[in-house]
Amino acid sequence: MKHISKALLQIAVVLTLITAIGFAQESTTVKGGLSGTITDSTGAIVPGATVTVSGPQGTRTFTTDSQGRYTAGGLTPGLYDLTVEKSGFK
Repeated sequence: MKHISKALLQIAVVLTLITAIGFAQESTTVKGGLSGTITDSTGAIVPGATVTVSGPQGTRTFTTDSQGRYTAGGLTPGLYDLTVEKSGFK
């Protein structure tokens, strides 16, 4: 009887671990991001430009830093449209 109880306990522990692993895998989400540097036609950086990223999560807006860089993190995989605007530029 002792061996049967020990075996049942081991089976219960294994099933609990398998269930926990399954739930952990279900809650895993894949995220990514876009980043870059905005420059003009001469290659000069464009600080303060508005970068708009539109895709599966909707639309998010960013402003380039003093080095013309932007980062859009936490995006779900998919296709995105990116537009850049700055007063005085076409």
